[in-house]
Amino acid sequence: MKKQQMQQKAREKEEKKRVEKEKKREKKRAEELKKIEKQRMEEEKNREKERMKVLEMQQRHKRKKRKGGRRRRKGD
Repeated sequence: MKKQQMQQKAREKEEKKRVEKEKKREKKRAEELKKIEKQRMEEEKNREKERMKVLEMQQRHKRKKRKGGRRRRKGD
């Protein structure tokens, strides 16, 4: 009887270890996924910023071109 109890305790201990290891693994994976998602969001934000910068430059160029064209006509 004593031997069976010891074996049972050993199995329970191993199971507990396995569960703890699995929890750690899941936690680590969740942290990595969170990190990847954060990085992806940051990259998306930077792309959007760059796109807005380009659009603004294009608009400035158009305005400058229009203003320049008007001046030339007035001066003629």
